Amino acid sequence: MVKKPLFRDNDLVENYPGKPIDLMSARLSIDLDELVESLPMKEGKRLAQIIKSSSKKINGVHSLLTYPFYWLRNFVFPIGTRSFSDFVVEMYGEETSFDFDSEQVVHFPSQKNSIRDPLELLVLNTIINQRDQGNKNIGIAVPQPNWPGIWETFLGYELGAYKPLPFSARTEDEYVRNFKKLAQKGEVSVHIIPGQMKPGMWSLSPRALELLDEVHKEHNIVPIVDEYSRSIQYIPEKRESLASFLDNPAVIFHTAKLFGHNHQINSAGAILPKNHKNIAFHNLPDVVDRVYGDALHGLWLYGAQAIREQVKQRNEKLDDLLNEAGVDSNDIIRYSDSHPNTSIRLGDYRPRNIDPEVFFSAIEKTHGVSTVPAEGFYHPSFLAIQRGMTGRRKPFKLPELVRLTVADPKVYEEGARRFAEAIKFYKQFK
Repeated sequence: MVKKPLFRDNDLVENYPGKPIDLMSARLSIDLDELVESLPMKEGKRLAQIIKSSSKKINGVHSLLTYPFYWLRNFVFPIGTRSFSDFVVEMYGEETSFDFDSEQVVHFPSQKNSIRDPLELLVLNTIINQRDQGNKNIGIAVPQPNWPGIWETFLGYELGAYKPLPFSARTEDEYVRNFKKLAQKGEVSVHIIPGQMKPGMWSLSPRALELLDEVHKEHNIVPIVDEYSRSIQYIPEKRESLASFLDNPAVIFHTAKLFGHNHQINSAGAILPKNHKNIAFHNLPDVVDRVYGDALHGLWLYGAQAIREQVKQRNEKLDDLLNEAGVDSNDIIRYSDSHPNTSIRLGDYRPRNIDPEVFFSAIEKTHGVSTVPAEGFYHPSFLAIQRGMTGRRKPFKLPELVRLTVADPKVYEEGARRFAEAIKFYKQFK
């Protein structure tokens, strides 16, 4: 257990005695010079240069880390004439795969023409390493089985490796006991440590983390700390408890600062130890942080109270339409049911065993917006605003987002103002 406190008033403690490893550079790197030269548009080149200047140079290679990576994917390319997947096809060929290193090439089931979120790639790489080491029973323990994110959609539906932790845990003791049972049975090789626990628990206490640390070491389980900054946000004592995971070279850290998850923190990166190469996160330039933290966060968070009743009525109507179409309500996952404070995301539903045409048609009738069937998965945080406001899964072009923002000026006045600032930023490169 590392006894030295990691943080002092949210400032980094210099020279933290962690073990720097090259997990990010070895597993997920790209030649940004080549990327910049290949971009067809002026603004794309400029944005890539910003990313390049903000990326950490490791072992002579610029590692393109999580946030700038999908920011480039979802914001630069939709503005231009071709999509990110088109760009990937051109760079890597039609049967696209992502080369983690010279010895390992991974193909993505049902989505060969896109590069996944780096955290997904790291988890996938961890699974592959476990498999190569002879572990034939690879499982992912997830304490939030109703979370509509990468663990369920990517690891579960596509890899079949999703094994949610028993969700009857109402106390931390019960949570740890359940996890120990899975570990003893050999059913879990990767465990995602939550930044938020449901029901009734914001996050795990230092004591619970210490117990889990023992389980990880005893059973050689790879821990992944999800939403790390939120884990320590409310309980300062947890900072020291989480420090033990920093010495584990297999640990992957991830944070979800965007879209309100950590909007209380000016920059989530400010409380992460920068000298660890295995953090799937990197500070962005101020201008990019403003675009994300202010514009898009403001778009869906501001005005939530004002439209909550409207959302409820629309969702009830949507239920009626789906029932008329013969859809069982048990086949629908409503994000706003478990996250009432974020119910501004109108109709944030996920179909399960539902005809996509029926599903999207019902949303279009209720919400009065044009929708398209799903075409693969994008980053869940980015999906939240798209799927929540319109029910569609394709990336938006910026003018569409602006139109959605100002559709109801009384509700989205603040979001529209902030997003307009972001639009001005992009227009200067046109």
